[in-house]
Amino acid sequence: MIISDQFRALMEEFRKATEEELEAINAVIPAAELGMAQAMEVTKHMEEVHDRKMHLYTQLQSLNPSV
Repeated sequence: MIISDQFRALMEEFRKATEEELEAINAVIPAAELGMAQAMEVTKHMEEVHDRKMHLYTQLQSLNPSV
């Protein structure tokens, strides 16, 4: 199976976004311990990262419907 350069690039972005998403998730509890305002800010970042990751997933699916 030949994988296009575009697909490889998107997969790498998706992998990086997954790592960033995990880091963001792991930052929520310590932020909550510091205060509600910081927890809200960190949670917003986590949601933005997740949204970006899902957008990448949609792009991957359009290149390869079997994903």
